[in-house]
Amino acid sequence: MDTDVVTSLTEYKIAFYYDQTIALLIGASETLSQKFAKTVEHFPLGWQVHHARMAALRERYAALGIDVDAIENLRGVHPVVHQEINKAQDHWRRQLMKEMKLDPNRAGDTKKFWETVDMKKVAEFEKRLEDTYGHLFLKTGATAADTKAVLKIIDGERKSRRFVAGMGKRWSKLFPAVTGLAIFSVLGEGVAMADTVVADPPEARAAWNKLESQYKGLIEKVMSGGRITYFEGQNFMTAWDKYLAAIQTPDDIRQKVVGAMRTWIDAHLHP
Repeated sequence: MDTDVVTSLTEYKIAFYYDQTIALLIGASETLSQKFAKTVEHFPLGWQVHHARMAALRERYAALGIDVDAIENLRGVHPVVHQEINKAQDHWRRQLMKEMKLDPNRAGDTKKFWETVDMKKVAEFEKRLEDTYGHLFLKTGATAADTKAVLKIIDGERKSRRFVAGMGKRWSKLFPAVTGLAIFSVLGEGVAMADTVVADPPEARAAWNKLESQYKGLIEKVMSGGRITYFEGQNFMTAWDKYLAAIQTPDDIRQKVVGAMRTWIDAHLHP
């Protein structure tokens, strides 16, 4: 990940990144995250730093006069958001590698990919990421009010669940060429309708864990070129309904959410 995983090496600390094979040496006195945090009025504890310009392309960007580690190219981000962005970047890489007749699972082919990928396609995807997640980023110079506004959206377990539940809808925009993500857009609308629910009893976590497991599994299947079956769609709808019941969603909202999913499943998936 872009996240700093720091190990002391005499006078230096070395930060490893998920999407690169070359380590970045940083002065021992500060990590990249610490340097960035100083440029933000209030940087939340536990937050991470994301490269708006892909760190794996550090050398190619440098040849264009762009420093991927420059403060203006960094973003402060909640760990849950960062995890999703990293997964999106990995799916983008794997899909593009297949188009280039390269094997995403071979280190040599991955190295060739980063050396030859069209930088225009890189820029297009980086822009889509910024457009999709930008409202959740802290940029250099962010004020305490900016941080408070982002925390209002993502801070806390309950809000993190709502964010995760919107993943499919976000990815349907990030990856418009991938068919089969429409059902997750329906779920995203359901999340918006249930957003005012405030109850969160203990049983909600168990219901969420089951829902999240199915949800992410189906997204992975679609992103890998698979198709969701009618049976899978029905099971997913049932898991979502049980979660809505666990958080005590009013019956009228619950019926609208589940009804919209059932309509989509009946129209697009076949037994």
